[in-house]
Amino acid sequence: MINHPVPPHLLPSHHPIRRHPFTDFIANTPLPAQWEPFTLNRYTGETDPDEHLKVYITHVALYTSQDAVFCKAFPTTLKGPALEWFTTFLPYSIESFDVLSHMFSTHFAGSRPHQTTTISLLGIRQEHNESLKAFIDRFSKAALRTPHLNQEMILQCMTLTL
Repeated sequence: MINHPVPPHLLPSHHPIRRHPFTDFIANTPLPAQWEPFTLNRYTGETDPDEHLKVYITHVALYTSQDAVFCKAFPTTLKGPALEWFTTFLPYSIESFDVLSHMFSTHFAGSRPHQTTTISLLGIRQEHNESLKAFIDRFSKAALRTPHLNQEMILQCMTLTL
């Protein structure tokens, strides 16, 4: 898929300027009657795109399971560079939320946090002027980002790093 906007002078004169990349089906799908505006932070491209998608999907699923609504409402959760990215898609280029979410997640993959491993936990050391409480807090946060750890492994790693 080409990711460049179509200049207005290249569109047929009888064709109105299309200001979104959605298919007609998505564009013509109404939002649910009980729809509430989003209260979540708008995504700029600086944080984890997968986290944004999870929060977004959870919110929209309160109102509908319609794929078209998932697509149609998504750009309202973007701002700054992320909104600029969205506006570069060609008309009719997005036909499903699977396509849109995959493009979003792929484009902003560099903003994902790095996953911590058990070995990297062993590299965490208490800083010279760091209190034990501050160290344990920092270590615990890293351990939460480490998949497949159980309490025993966390305690063993922490004991080895003290």
